[in-house]
Amino acid sequence: AVGTLKPTALVPRTMDTSKMEAAKKLVVVDLAGLKDFAAPMAAKNLSLLFPNKTIETVKVPELEKSGRDMTAFDTARLLDRSEVRTMFAAALKSKAGKDVCFIVPPILGTHASYVAFDDIAKQVGAPLVECAAVAPSVTGIRLRELMLSILRKKGVVFIEKANVCGSIVENGKVVAVTTKD
Repeated sequence: AVGTLKPTALVPRTMDTSKMEAAKKLVVVDLAGLKDFAAPMAAKNLSLLFPNKTIETVKVPELEKSGRDMTAFDTARLLDRSEVRTMFAAALKSKAGKDVCFIVPPILGTHASYVAFDDIAKQVGAPLVECAAVAPSVTGIRLRELMLSILRKKGVVFIEKANVCGSIVENGKVVAVTTKD
């Protein structure tokens, strides 16, 4: 949830807070059944951070009847589906308008792409900003997958869960790492 804004060097486009700063009204998404995100608390904290902005919440019904609380990852998996994104966007449209920015839990898809984010923002007609969450977060998993994909295209080889115990440095650059196993 939104505890406070923190300076960060690397965030995905879904977490670009400049959209919040430019908006006059921030609308926090309160998704029924989603655990680990307290929209009223986020709204209260945003009102402290942005005292000159209007802060509201919008209630969004469950995206799928599951009979249990949904995690952010469960919900992000649902938003990978276009028909669920359409249903989600429709619930936000009642609060959309000029100078509005929606603050959403970390649920905007599981893939290392911006498909869900772009699709929902386009349907709603307003910017979205995704909140940070405790690890392992959907946003962190997406960012990791994106970075790994880019590095693999550049020829970097990854060995998951290896214990690195040293490195080989040539001319001030790491050219290899050594592992324990």
